[in-house]
Amino acid sequence: MGVIKYKNGLYRSSLGPKLQAFIEAKHNANSPYSSDYFTLHQFDLFVAEFFPNATTISKEMIEKWLEINSKFHINGQRRKFPPINQFCIFLNKQGIDCYQINSPFCGKGLKYQPHIFTDKEKVALFKSIDEYSEKLINSPIKQLIFPTIFRLIYCCGLRNSEARNLKCEDVNLEAGKLIIRGSKAHKERIVMLHSDIQQLLIEYEKRVDILRSNRGYFFPNELIFDRPISSNSITNAFHRSWDHLVEAKQANAPKARIHDLRHAAALDIIRNWVSVGKNLNALYPYLSSYLGHVSYTETDYYVHLSTDFYSDIESKMQGVNDYLYGDDDDE
Repeated sequence: MGVIKYKNGLYRSSLGPKLQAFIEAKHNANSPYSSDYFTLHQFDLFVAEFFPNATTISKEMIEKWLEINSKFHINGQRRKFPPINQFCIFLNKQGIDCYQINSPFCGKGLKYQPHIFTDKEKVALFKSIDEYSEKLINSPIKQLIFPTIFRLIYCCGLRNSEARNLKCEDVNLEAGKLIIRGSKAHKERIVMLHSDIQQLLIEYEKRVDILRSNRGYFFPNELIFDRPISSNSITNAFHRSWDHLVEAKQANAPKARIHDLRHAAALDIIRNWVSVGKNLNALYPYLSSYLGHVSYTETDYYVHLSTDFYSDIESKMQGVNDYLYGDDDDE
């Protein structure tokens, strides 16, 4: 069997040509489908191993796919389902009889319990990220991206997707600011850079521009021209840097995720404000805007986290909700 090439790797299964046609159809429709490449690639390898002669997708295949992925967190399982479902719809529209999938997942995903990084853990994590990046001698762009993007996520409290999808035109290094577009709820915002992270980005820009000039994205994909680095690349780098550390193996500690760096940024801001006696009532709306929240309810989540883990904050946070929302008795 020949190997089917695609933009982010190789298709090896009998469904390879159909997967290629599906991806091309998505691109022709200007659909940003890069985040699902990895899931489709995994499915292709799964088909090659367990159903090498498959010409379509059967009920047996889907049940086996779900069984293999059952080891992942329920939210991870949910994310692996839609790309395959869309591929099945595509096959049916092409006149290929395909098993009609009914999602086994109902309702919303489970709320993650965040990992609250201690200062010691943050030092260990960034040291490990630097060490991991140094070993990527065959991926010079990733060597530059990983130490930079994780520090940017933490220092500016960005979502993973917001950092990855930054375009060069949205990064003003001279003024020290970022324009965050296409974030949650499509809310645009400006994020100012601390001088330290500003200098780090300037150094990164000088070095990466030698390897990839005229790029559209600030953190480019090494394999696909004019696409951002993939979510999977960032996630893998994070876990390869963190999961083996002694700090990651604490008993009863929630498993850390990249998004927990955003939590850490928000909690550090609140903790620093408290330590210098800032008026949290007055600054609360600024924190909400800085994090790109649509409503104060989202910001409340971080406030409650801060009071759970930093006892000195709790007494100083009393009255914040009343200040923002008013007393329920007055409604």
